[in-house]
Amino acid sequence: MSNFQIENDVPMPSRRNRYPFDQMLVGQSFTIEGEDESRKVRNAAYQYAKKVNEASAAAIAEGKEGLPEVKFALRKSDEQPVLDDAGNPKVTADGKPVTVKSYRLWRE
Repeated sequence: MSNFQIENDVPMPSRRNRYPFDQMLVGQSFTIEGEDESRKVRNAAYQYAKKVNEASAAAIAEGKEGLPEVKFALRKSDEQPVLDDAGNPKVTADGKPVTVKSYRLWRE
């Protein structure tokens, strides 16, 4: 006997995307701060494009209209200053500005 109660008509929560890939048009971009986050964005963009492109290819194979190919490009940008809670640039003990590597992801 199962300890699970099976229910009907319970709405499934919508999937929340962390990155706005599905909203981006060709030529649009957004900035990512930090190397670790840029790796996460690159992998997520690859997975998103792969999923959309495979679904489009399957639709075309069935004689339906497919979507344009989805491609992204990630490039390193200038280092950005790290700001404190008041919006002022943080500095090290010796007065040098604290910066973080910045990247930009474009939809091609």
